[in-house]
Amino acid sequence: MPVRSGSLCSTRKPLCEAGEPPHHAYLPHNIIISLMAVMEDGHSPEMSMFTAEGVMGLIAAPGTNQVLGRCVARASGTASQINLDKMHSFMEALIARAPENSL
Repeated sequence: MPVRSGSLCSTRKPLCEAGEPPHHAYLPHNIIISLMAVMEDGHSPEMSMFTAEGVMGLIAAPGTNQVLGRCVARASGTASQINLDKMHSFMEALIARAPENSL
């Protein structure tokens, strides 16, 4: 599986922006990642948060393949980063090799 472990996440740069297709999933090690709504008036209420028990970025808005909001690290720290294109290719290869009746 194509995982980059220990990627440094900074509070200065968003991990993803609302409306963009997701490119990576993040598994937080020692940070909290927030999914923030982007409002027209500049406010950014938090919609969800992801900690060491979760993963951020595997699900996009249904039917759009777009990130639902801006994803930001609440403090600098590390997370494993998974390239979603490579992960999907890896999963498709596993499914193709699986015996027909095992799924």
